[in-house]
Amino acid sequence: MQYQYVVSAHKASSVLASVSGAFTLPEATDLVLAKNNRIEVHTLTAATGQLRQVGDWALNGKISTLHFFHPSDRLTGCILVTSEKFQFAVLSWDAAEQRVVTESTGEFTEVTGRPTTETKIVAVDPLNRVIAVYAYQGIVHLLPMDSAEDPESAWRKILRLRGRKRL
Repeated sequence: MQYQYVVSAHKASSVLASVSGAFTLPEATDLVLAKNNRIEVHTLTAATGQLRQVGDWALNGKISTLHFFHPSDRLTGCILVTSEKFQFAVLSWDAAEQRVVTESTGEFTEVTGRPTTETKIVAVDPLNRVIAVYAYQGIVHLLPMDSAEDPESAWRKILRLRGRKRL
């Protein structure tokens, strides 16, 4: 009997999405790249004007969208990542340990909904009040960004309200 073992020998090289902002340090200018299931963080060095890679990690799932937002109560920003399997994660950078931290995770699956034929559309309110996700035809999911409330329970509350009242 003959067996074949097939693996990918290279990391993904095509960029699906990119964002910039102060992700690693308050005074830094960072470039965050999404490549298939990997995220790379590069910092612009002021002295030479070159990009230096400070982080590279894999996610479990193919990245669909990538957004940067800066909460008013933090010195550095956060990244919102959504996947093709209708999941999301909010990521931040721990400067002391030089690693990424997952702030919040969840999913926006819909039992009766039909996925859009186009790509998902994600918008972050400039005042950091809500995240809007259009992933199913005719349905807009709203994720409140109130830091006083647990994001997971807030997300479930929005789903319950959406079932009773259509926008």
